[in-house]
Amino acid sequence: MGSVGPEKDSNVRLGSWRGILLAVSLGAVSQAGAARLSDVIRISPSDAGAPLVRQGGADVAWGGGVYLVVWDDDRNGNTDIYAARVTPDGTVLDPGGIALTTAVNAQKNPAVAFDGTRFFVVWEDARVCCDDVYGARVDPDGTVLDPQGFLVSDAREVLTNGLVLNLEQHDLDVAAGGGYWVVTYAAADPLGDIFAVRLTPEGQVVDAKDLYLSKSSFNSERFPQLAFNGTEFLVVYSNYVGSRNDGRDYTEAARLEPDGTHEFLNHFWSSSQNASVASHGEDFLVVHRQGANLQTALLKADGTVREEGFAAEAEQSPWKSTAATFDGNYFLVAWAEGAAGDIRGVLLEPDGTPAGCDILELAMSGARETQPRLASDGTRHSLMVFIGDEPSGSGEEVVARVHARVLENDLQGDESCEPEVVPEEPQPQPHEDGCTATGGGGSFVLGALAVLALARRRQR
Repeated sequence: MGSVGPEKDSNVRLGSWRGILLAVSLGAVSQAGAARLSDVIRISPSDAGAPLVRQGGADVAWGGGVYLVVWDDDRNGNTDIYAARVTPDGTVLDPGGIALTTAVNAQKNPAVAFDGTRFFVVWEDARVCCDDVYGARVDPDGTVLDPQGFLVSDAREVLTNGLVLNLEQHDLDVAAGGGYWVVTYAAADPLGDIFAVRLTPEGQVVDAKDLYLSKSSFNSERFPQLAFNGTEFLVVYSNYVGSRNDGRDYTEAARLEPDGTHEFLNHFWSSSQNASVASHGEDFLVVHRQGANLQTALLKADGTVREEGFAAEAEQSPWKSTAATFDGNYFLVAWAEGAAGDIRGVLLEPDGTPAGCDILELAMSGARETQPRLASDGTRHSLMVFIGDEPSGSGEEVVARVHARVLENDLQGDESCEPEVVPEEPQPQPHEDGCTATGGGGSFVLGALAVLALARRRQR
């Protein structure tokens, strides 16, 4: 495994589970005893004949013995959707990428999940007119079962005058559970609402109308993320309440049963955005940015907040995207921060408390690195994919590429995040004769003389 990159000064501080900062100094952040990281892996090498190809919108899922990384790139002019399989040790099995769709117009921002048999990839697709939701199933051996993809949802509304209102769909996510695929999206209507689509493993849409998950149609709701805990799905998303110049973001959540039953849960946190969610099979860990802090909370399936918890604060604001996964023993959380684009992370216990005291420097090359996404094989190994700038090979221009790092959780379970108790220095104590006794080797003689003088005085 390679090193984690150059050390940088950091003002990141760990927070205790109840939000009390422990003031742990992490000036040069160490990886020892926490996680081992591979060298940075380029997922799809640039074509020598097309050095300015840009890539973005990456996501990753684990299943069938491989990670499937998906992204969009513009090697064909418009952006198309590609995938590549990566082994647990970081070997890229499809270095040129597997084309999932090269349809006309733009396809972008894919998301991927695994249902125990195969992967399902969804993306925003403008082949008809506006951004619709398309998808394709992919086997772990790389076989694309739905070449060019199929329509999942077009969110078209026919008005009373016969006109068709085309609602663009953005911010897709997908998860599997209870015998269904569930796809979530934000519809621009024109403010934004959160919807879900259920599909069978064969790709058949189940419901006649997409499920409306959010509570209010008068606010701007975006960026849904979902996870399955073995029984039900939790969907978290951002809701901007107020006018354009005088409003506030909230992180909200909805619960969705595999049978389609759903309910809005709560406005959980104000001044909050960039939420992500993961589950260890019972509770859900929600990660979000609240003001200048990164916050986490452990939620029960009914939306009850079990514990408010870990907090990290850094001067390299703003916080950007977040990601979370459960590696079989611990939650792994990653976030992008700062204008330069660094990616850091932390390991949390299943109850959400910090596991060890290390803040992990996951991508710190000095170039812009952002949009981390995580998946785990369930045996303490995870793959983080992210978008990183690199020289194009054509002049001084830089281009965005999909990169990855393998993370092996090496935490031994015996580390403590309690701050080290440093004994207080003994304070000078005044004596009756006005002298002051002080500690330290050089003051011992003076202290002894003072005690001797006091004894003689009492003898008189």
